[in-house]
Amino acid sequence: MSIHNPATDNTPNGWLIGPASNLVLYTGNERVICALMQRVLWSTELLPSLVALAGAQMTKLKPESAAAFASVLQSSKDDAAFAADEIKNGFPTILSHHAIALWAGVETAIEQTILGLIRRVQDAHDLIIAHSPTLNAEKFKTKTANDAEKALSLWDREIKAHSFDRSMQMLAALKVPVTISTEHRRSLIELSEVRNVLLHKGGFADARFLDKCPWLKLKVGDAFKVDVKRLGDYFDAASQFAVDLIGATVNCPHIYVAPNTTGSSA
Repeated sequence: MSIHNPATDNTPNGWLIGPASNLVLYTGNERVICALMQRVLWSTELLPSLVALAGAQMTKLKPESAAAFASVLQSSKDDAAFAADEIKNGFPTILSHHAIALWAGVETAIEQTILGLIRRVQDAHDLIIAHSPTLNAEKFKTKTANDAEKALSLWDREIKAHSFDRSMQMLAALKVPVTISTEHRRSLIELSEVRNVLLHKGGFADARFLDKCPWLKLKVGDAFKVDVKRLGDYFDAASQFAVDLIGATVNCPHIYVAPNTTGSSA
């Protein structure tokens, strides 16, 4: 049973469904922004020609205006060089940034859902201890918001699995089991490891990356590139996971259902 306070819960199930709902919006927005940024680069590559053409029409500029215009033209050339390189190589910088941001959204939704359950479900402490009996029940407390974050950290260390699978085990232990396809699970595990490689290894595969994602068929030291197809798979997996997480929360025993106060007539 979860804790519902009519005086403070304007949206009774917002704490439970909110993180997954936010992820649905976030993944949709990220997909749109990613496509928009690619179109911006295409336009940026053409900008110097357009600026030069505009300059050719201005034959009587004052010296200060001419200098400012020349500065704009040079700046557009610098931007165009970056844009041309990105386009030529398949937008590696933009796609990598969106992959990192996408995993951050997935990870945040999962963490906030689990923390909400720890804080609001009355028997969360017992459910967690039952799942991980090696935890020290005396030290493991879940009574305050701060306790919840410490509890999650301690619990996380007890589960020997990939970080994504650990999270799925936690949700299931708290009676919010999420059913996810094998394909999408693999994509999300890959996405989490891609984030680590891009941020901590400069985009080069290391032993951990190869161990966690053996299907990629890479060698240690190989450059890893996020391409359009791969990012699309990540977006699809994250979007579907958000929907699956909403379904799991809606169908879990912690969902609040307002009592019927209208009565019924015979």
